[in-house]
Amino acid sequence: MKKLLLILTTVLIAAVKIGAQSPQPGSVYYNANLFAQDMKEIEKEAKKEKMKGAEAVMAAITAKMTVKFIDDKTVDMSTIITFDDKKAKENGAPWLYRKMAKMQLKQGQSAGKTSYTANGRKLTIISVKEKKPMSFELSEDGKTLIYLSQGVKYILKRIK
Repeated sequence: MKKLLLILTTVLIAAVKIGAQSPQPGSVYYNANLFAQDMKEIEKEAKKEKMKGAEAVMAAITAKMTVKFIDDKTVDMSTIITFDDKKAKENGAPWLYRKMAKMQLKQGQSAGKTSYTANGRKLTIISVKEKKPMSFELSEDGKTLIYLSQGVKYILKRIK
């Protein structure tokens, strides 16, 4: 009886770990501001370089990302980047910096369905707009999806 209970427990633990290795259809991961974690480093660099305007512009940028898994090959992904001109102006960003930020950020919006592949917890999602591979990693418990971009990790939390 003890052996049977031990075997069942082991199988259940293995099933839970295997289930967490790939996202389930209907799972939704979200981050309200991808750049929030980078702000401290950017502010430190801007102060060192005496770039108050750049610091003010970066503080006014918000990037939201949502990844919804439709099935085992398709995701609905959206990235919305917004720039708060009023906030940048109040923080001391020069007119030229604000205009440059607005021009650059118009190109940053994307949303739509795209394909993905999974290799264990590692995921490769093809970007909606540029059609380039994006690297993600699913946490062992399946509660977070980590977007890996140029050596920086952005954490999206599971909301559904």
